[in-house]
Amino acid sequence: MARPKKSDAIDIQDHAVTEVIALLRDGTHTFSLNTIAKKIGCSAPALYAYFSSKDDLLDHVRQRAFQDLLAQKQSRYETEAPSEPIQSLRNGGHYFISFAQENPNLYRLIFTPDHNSKAADINVAETLLKPLINGVRNAQPHALKQGIEAESLAYLMWNAVHGAILMAMENNGTFSWGQAYEVVDTAMTLLFPTAPK
Repeated sequence: MARPKKSDAIDIQDHAVTEVIALLRDGTHTFSLNTIAKKIGCSAPALYAYFSSKDDLLDHVRQRAFQDLLAQKQSRYETEAPSEPIQSLRNGGHYFISFAQENPNLYRLIFTPDHNSKAADINVAETLLKPLINGVRNAQPHALKQGIEAESLAYLMWNAVHGAILMAMENNGTFSWGQAYEVVDTAMTLLFPTAPK
């Protein structure tokens, strides 16, 4: 196949990233650029014209998946009633667990990439913590102890949820996805005991 024109570059990049996301969602976690090139209908050299390596392609996939996750999370926040801050926090934790349960390969790629990532332009934890901190501030009137910084509570909640997800992913019969959801519910009860039931 002839080398694609520059005007076709965006399409090739987009199709390649979309194909890898589909493979990861389907449970495939090993692939080559040759495989991706065949699936999207171009030659391997054509694909290499836009991705220097498999790691480079994975960086593009990681950025797309992260932006999609942010968009879905933002959409959820916009549709929830601000008058129910505790339920919003609970739903946020449940959402991350369900995303990880349904898309374990994508979750790992976003949060714990094992390839040589050079995607330094995204700070996953910091980007996600900003809305979480705002959510905690809205819920602080119901907090266990007043005076604790919202940032500290947000970090605690993030680590609890992320830790529960990783434990469920590495499940050897000792920790289930159901228990991961219970971690969120327990954290909400302990941190915000005066919230309306």
